[in-house]
Amino acid sequence: MGREWAKWTNQEAIFIKLDFIKAYDRVCHSFLWKVLKKQGFDEQFINLVKGCTLEGTAKVFVNRSETLEIKVGRGVRQGCPLAPLLYALCSQPLMELLQIAIREGRISGVRIDHENSLVHQLFADDTGVFLAAQEGNFEQLKGILSLYESASGAKVNLTKSIIMPVGTGVVPEWVHTEGCQVVGAGQTFKYLGILSGVAVTVGASVEEVVLRIQQRINQWESHYLPWTARAILIKHVLSLIPSYIMLTIGCNRIEATKLERVCREFLWGSTHEGKQRRSLIAWKHIVKPKNVGGLGVSKFEDRVRALHSECGSEEDRHCLDWLKSIKGVDIQLHRISGWEWEGGRQIGSTWKQSNGFWMSLGRKKRSVCHYLSDKWGFEPNAGVWGKRWQQLWHGRSLMKHKLWIWRILRRGLCSMSKAATWQVSDGLCPFGCDTVECLEHVLWGCSRLQARRQWIVEVLLGETEVLMSLGQALDKALNTHSCNLGILILLGEMFRVTWHERNRWVFDGKIHSPRFEGL
Repeated sequence: MGREWAKWTNQEAIFIKLDFIKAYDRVCHSFLWKVLKKQGFDEQFINLVKGCTLEGTAKVFVNRSETLEIKVGRGVRQGCPLAPLLYALCSQPLMELLQIAIREGRISGVRIDHENSLVHQLFADDTGVFLAAQEGNFEQLKGILSLYESASGAKVNLTKSIIMPVGTGVVPEWVHTEGCQVVGAGQTFKYLGILSGVAVTVGASVEEVVLRIQQRINQWESHYLPWTARAILIKHVLSLIPSYIMLTIGCNRIEATKLERVCREFLWGSTHEGKQRRSLIAWKHIVKPKNVGGLGVSKFEDRVRALHSECGSEEDRHCLDWLKSIKGVDIQLHRISGWEWEGGRQIGSTWKQSNGFWMSLGRKKRSVCHYLSDKWGFEPNAGVWGKRWQQLWHGRSLMKHKLWIWRILRRGLCSMSKAATWQVSDGLCPFGCDTVECLEHVLWGCSRLQARRQWIVEVLLGETEVLMSLGQALDKALNTHSCNLGILILLGEMFRVTWHERNRWVFDGKIHSPRFEGL
């Protein structure tokens, strides 16, 4: 994600994959005890860790025979479930040193906004650092690593460390003099088990997974397995191999089809001449559940969606059919005021120009997509938002884009009427309007918030006329003369600030000056 963001914002930066020599074996025990004490662990817990770590012994095989026991004076035991956690705690001081350097301005990474930047990425013994492509930043990093090495016992091997340009893709000249491996165009390396490189695509990562599956299949081909046994292997072994790739970088329909083709060919096997046998049952029947006549083999596309759902991801929202997503029981159009459209013919002409408009946004499209991704929790991918834009404008329903925004607001905001369903409120408006406080009432029905909302509209849109409803505000933002995703974002800020003022009044009894995020 950091690499994609640097590319979208056209930043000249580098990514450094640090290689620690014998990372687990070089942990200094005295340093580990000090870190645990600094992190707030009590003496009883530290003594338990000492009991699991100290007085360890090891043997070495030499010519198929064991040597005498060797006392281990440092390091944590590899294979122990506690080892990666202890090493992560030992890496905490390195992260603190990097954060101090960021605050003092000695190091700059990939800029996220005016205040925040992405610099370090630590996962057990895999350490990655994002830096602006300036030689001074790298010199500061080497100084921090030297300080960390002297305290912890760790040792960085610069000859095996990897530097990859990100953002503009330009490799600075000074990089070649640092003694690290430089990844250029067409070269790849592994980071956190994922194939990485300057121009590595999801397809290249999936091709590597296909190769691993094929290697596993080649080990089974000599056993003459029946198709029932092959189906079990597909379900419990082969379908699990790409799970990590699917969870981290995703997998589109084309790549999922490649994986399914390999499994389908393995299911029916091949002849002695190496020719693929003919499929006796269509794959669409194989992937059906057992209770409807299938074998219970899950489709890779469904597995991707399930994995992201288990991790709390919202990515599967865009996979839903729009016609199904707008039929929720919480949306009742006839009870919502201000949803009538004016100038439907002009709006229709805007729909026909939607593709050209989306492409004409250029660099602004990247920042807009990143803002929307952070705002609503979707995957920060311009292609996903572009696809959603086309689906939004090419649909048959004139109300679809309104319903999309409405659904997000409705699911994310808790009004008094929703609190009443939990029996923690009477459901009435807290400003004394003597009516039920639903989301419609907050956004355009409450008399106390109306003046505040109108002031926000004047500041953001430069309009002085009164906008009584959400529908009229969207009409303003999406007309043929000022159709702009940026205005939609500002409208989202208008609704956020309105809701923020409502909550401040409910809990504090005060109205504060508004503050806009992302502007």
